[in-house]
Amino acid sequence: MTVLQNKINQTVLEICEYLGYRPEAKIGIILGSGLDEPFFHGLEVVDRVPWSQLSAFKFVNELQQIKGHDKSFTFTHLGNIPILSTARLHMYESHDQLKLVELMRIYLGVLFELGVTNLIVSNIGGGLTPVGFWQKVGSIFKYKPKVGDIGIVDGFMTFLGEGMPNMGPEFVTLDDVIVEENLQLVEKACCWGHLNTFRGGLVYVRGPNFPGSRYEKKFQFGSGGVISSMSMAPEAFVTAVFNANGSKIRFFPFTFICDVGLAKIEHKGNLNAVDIYKHKMSEALRELVNLCSI
Repeated sequence: MTVLQNKINQTVLEICEYLGYRPEAKIGIILGSGLDEPFFHGLEVVDRVPWSQLSAFKFVNELQQIKGHDKSFTFTHLGNIPILSTARLHMYESHDQLKLVELMRIYLGVLFELGVTNLIVSNIGGGLTPVGFWQKVGSIFKYKPKVGDIGIVDGFMTFLGEGMPNMGPEFVTLDDVIVEENLQLVEKACCWGHLNTFRGGLVYVRGPNFPGSRYEKKFQFGSGGVISSMSMAPEAFVTAVFNANGSKIRFFPFTFICDVGLAKIEHKGNLNAVDIYKHKMSEALRELVNLCSI
C-alpha cells in the first residue's frame, strides 16, 4: 500500500471517529464558488467535518480563506439519496505545490474511498466570446456563451495550467473522463432547471490572477476553447488516474458562466452572478443527483 493510500485511509478513519459512524454514498459533489448555499438550501445536512479537524489537512490552516468555499466534508440526503460533498481546493492556494498536490489527491481519494462512484464537479468560469449565439469561426460554428448559461465541458486544454496534480509518471489524458452518456445527463438536468446549456472545451488556467482581456482571453478563444476556468481540470486528472488504476468513477462537469467576452472580472461580481441564478442551479444539481442515482 502506498504512502498516499495510507493517508487516505487514515483520513477516512478520522472522519468515522469524528462522526461516530462511517458515512457512505455513491454520489459525490464538488461545489464551486458560492454554489454550496443554493445546493444545501432546504436539504437535510446530516453532518459536517471541517478539513481543519483532519490530520492530513492541517496544511489548510495555512491557506487563505476564499469566500464561497467552505472547507469541509458535508453529508446530506436528497430524499433517500445520500450525498457526500466538499468544497474545492485550487492549485493556486499555496506556493507549496507538493503539499497541494498531495492534498488534492487525498480529498478526492476520501470521496472515492467512502463509496463515491458518481462525481459531479461544479465550478464557475468565463465565456470566451461576447454574446449568446452561434458564431462562424473558419469552417465551424462555435456557441457564444452568455452569463447564466451552463457549460458542459467536453474536453480540456491544460497548456496554460502549469501542470496537473500528478505524483510521478502518470500517463492519462483528462479526456478519459468525458463520456457522452454523462454529458447528456447534465444537459437533461439543466433542462429541468430551465438553464441554457452548451458544450465546449475548458481552457484551464492556474490563477489566481484572472486572464487579461486585452490579449489572453483572445488567445484562449483562438485555441479552440469556449470556457476559461481555474478549476475542474485537476479533479478530472485525479479521476482519470483513479480510473486507470481500476476505479469506475463517472464524471459529470457543470460550469456556470459568470462572465463573458472581454468584460472586467471580479470575484465579487462572479458570486453576485451565482446569486441571481442560484435557484435554477439548485434545481438542476438536484435533478442531476436523481439521474445519477438511477
